[in-house]
Amino acid sequence: MEPLLRILNNSGVVDADLAAELSDKASRPVNPIGRMMLERQLLSVHQVGVILGRQADDPTALFGEIAVKEGFCTLAQVEKMIEVQTKQSPHVLDVALADDRIDKLALLRMAAVYIRHLESRICGLTRAAVLEGVSQALPSAKRTAESEHEVG
Repeated sequence: MEPLLRILNNSGVVDADLAAELSDKASRPVNPIGRMMLERQLLSVHQVGVILGRQADDPTALFGEIAVKEGFCTLAQVEKMIEVQTKQSPHVLDVALADDRIDKLALLRMAAVYIRHLESRICGLTRAAVLEGVSQALPSAKRTAESEHEVG
């Protein structure tokens, strides 16, 4: 079960049956923007290759961003593909928001929990890690980080 659905289920916002239903509605695979643009003949195979090459050089660069920057398509075309992509493969939060059986305020509260969960996983920050980072600039913080690490 997806983490957000697990949080919603564990908190009582949705029961197991509704969580499974939401998961089914949101589990469609995402069709990559490059593939959609190629199928609609908005980009050529060569252009897609160029964009993917740029992404290989900079994995943080977005496909559509590169396509527009290279002049291969317009921002409006990329935005349209994102809209199509979102409709074809909605996020579980979008599906949950559209469901009248779900308390929206409770959903919002649990979405905030989910966001904090994601942020902590993305950043990998713990109090000790933050202090360790600070310790490079402040020697006294290093002693604090070391003592917390020994305790934890």
